[in-house]
Amino acid sequence: MLIEKTKRKGLYLARINVDDRSNIGVTNKCYAQIKAFESKGLQMDSLFLNDKGIILNNQLVYEAPFSIFKSSLSKIAFYLFYWYQMIGKQLDVSGYELVYIRYELAHPMFIQWLSNLKKKNPACRVIIEIPTFPYD
Repeated sequence: MLIEKTKRKGLYLARINVDDRSNIGVTNKCYAQIKAFESKGLQMDSLFLNDKGIILNNQLVYEAPFSIFKSSLSKIAFYLFYWYQMIGKQLDVSGYELVYIRYELAHPMFIQWLSNLKKKNPACRVIIEIPTFPYD
């Protein structure tokens, strides 16, 4: 009897709206990076935004209580108060060997989420992509 090797898992996290056509270049880059991780034997989950809320592997897992992209203020409020709070509640990080984060601004909710991630899964490696300077 053969014992099947456990599939290594990773999470690709990017705070981009995949429904926004102006993000098509960034979205394509993200999917290409996911494909590259998968070619190295990692089964990658992807966590993005769409017009309705937060999507995990293209499935809506959290519907936003307001239109996220209606104004700059609603985007900021969502990113600072909902994004990490909701993914912290909706996502079991214990099974991930790797979490790859497309550039995030370091703010208290982000730092708290990273701290909780490491408490729940100390062996998980976290990679944060920092974009080329200058960044708009």
